Amino acid sequence: MDVESKENGVISNGFHGYKEGYKTLENSEMNRRLTNLFNKLILPLALVGLTPQIVMLYWYTNVKFAGSYSTLIAHFRSDSVLGTIVAMWNELSIFNTFTVGVIFGYFA
Repeated sequence: MDVESKENGVISNGFHGYKEGYKTLENSEMNRRLTNLFNKLILPLALVGLTPQIVMLYWYTNVKFAGSYSTLIAHFRSDSVLGTIVAMWNELSIFNTFTVGVIFGYFA
C-alpha cells in the first residue's frame, strides 16, 4: 500500500466524501440552536451595540480630522481606541436648545 491510499482525508478524497456528514451536521439540533442563537441574539446585539459607535466614528473623523483615517489611526495610537471613543462621545452635546426643541416637538 502506498501513502496516498492510507490517507482518508479531505486532501486526498476531496469534500465529496464528507457529504453525508455535512448533511447530518446541517440537520442536527445543535446546529439549529446555534443558528437560532446567532440570528436572534448575537447579530442583533452586535448591530445595536456597534452601529452608534461606527456612526460616531465617521462623524468624528469627518469633523476633527477632515476625513483623514490615517490621522484617526494616529490618534488611536497616541490615546488608545477606548480613550478616543470616550473623547468622541464627550464632545457630543445632546442638551442644546436645538436638540431639546426637536425632541419636545416630536413628542408634542
